[in-house]
Amino acid sequence: MNNIEYKFTREGGTTTNWQGGYELILDGYNTAKFFDNQTIPLLNVREDGIYPLLVGVCGEFGCCGLLVKVVNNKDNVIWEKFYLSDGGFKAKSQNERIEYEFHHRFKVKLPLVFDRKKYEILALMLEKATYRLTA
Repeated sequence: MNNIEYKFTREGGTTTNWQGGYELILDGYNTAKFFDNQTIPLLNVREDGIYPLLVGVCGEFGCCGLLVKVVNNKDNVIWEKFYLSDGGFKAKSQNERIEYEFHHRFKVKLPLVFDRKKYEILALMLEKATYRLTA
């Protein structure tokens, strides 16, 4: 079973609109990928599908975003495939990845399987945290 967490960062970033964010911590590793404020509510979706999920250090989804194919079952949430963003929110087969290198020290092979209860708690915590920042 994989472990999913987040860490809040507030840093200058590499673009003028980037204010830092919520970095994905996966199995104890910092990924240098961030949950996008607009996609955080999608973490709690119970329908299978492909969803925009993360942005890179640039803070632009279209530049270095990551989409994920999510499969839900009773006890688990499964990230089955990743898709690299090519400027949009639509997954294209040529961008499909079953292995993804977050950075030179951390590569994952899909599928990633998360405990449903822990995953849903993380989604709610992120939603509440981002709501407080934007309210």
